[in-house]
Amino acid sequence: MVNSALSLLELVLSIACWAPIRLYAHYRRRMQRARGPSYSWESSPSAKTVPLKPLSSTRIDIYSSSHSLATQPQNCAFLRLPLELRLAIYEEALGKRHVHVFLAIDHTHNKWIVKSQSLDGEDEADPEVLVRPISVALLSTCRQIYTETHAILFQTNIFSVLAQQLDTVMLCGLGEQIGRQHIRQLRIIYRYSFGDIFETDPATRLFPQLAQFAALTHLTFVFEHTASYNALRSMDGYNLEEQVPRSIWGRRVMGLRMPQLKQLRLHFVYYGLGGRKIPLPKNAPEYHQCLALEKRLLEVVVGNGTQT
Repeated sequence: MVNSALSLLELVLSIACWAPIRLYAHYRRRMQRARGPSYSWESSPSAKTVPLKPLSSTRIDIYSSSHSLATQPQNCAFLRLPLELRLAIYEEALGKRHVHVFLAIDHTHNKWIVKSQSLDGEDEADPEVLVRPISVALLSTCRQIYTETHAILFQTNIFSVLAQQLDTVMLCGLGEQIGRQHIRQLRIIYRYSFGDIFETDPATRLFPQLAQFAALTHLTFVFEHTASYNALRSMDGYNLEEQVPRSIWGRRVMGLRMPQLKQLRLHFVYYGLGGRKIPLPKNAPEYHQCLALEKRLLEVVVGNGTQT
């Protein structure tokens, strides 16, 4: 009798919980879509994990300027289109996306790999932003299409990379020679859970890397507080405009010289309920301090350093 009652109770509970569990799983999928891939720099590979290998230095995108291209078939209708039309097609297939590039462990082969996820839009906090893969197979069609498209891939997308992973991502994923020549929009993400991120900057190799991006015009630093409460509490009494330029991080930024830079932005976000990213409120005092700090840093980075 007792066993029958317990079985009936389990059946009732499973029926009652099924719908909420399904709704929660759907909600989590939508939030993951908005947040993009899950980054982590704390996880360390085991001693047996195969390290990443640098990209080949004999790729045609590096040597195309000094080596003649292979003869292309003259009966290809696509290649007979005007170049301006082909470029518009390339941009639609490869550009206008927000691309997250990050390191992950391939547990099947026990090795590190570079992965990416592209979103249709810039606003990660918008749950309606959908994953929109880049048609990179287009680059493998032939040499002519590759040489016409590889720069568009870098020039028309926004790339987001964790601060501590930029050097490895460029070396083994995007390419040091070609990526740094063409990337125009870059977002550097700092994720932290405690302490003053400006005085404990963990990405010591970041700024020498940034100085080598010759085409960079838009640079954004994103500070994500990983705690699930209002991260602005940790900024009480902290004047961004006055204290950041004197910090370790601030001095490193002001040491950059990038005369081609048109925009330098600082974004502060924290995680709300369900893991949704919440930006710095516009009515917060720190918001106006952030705007003034952005202007000051941009003037120094673009100028010759005398404005400090």
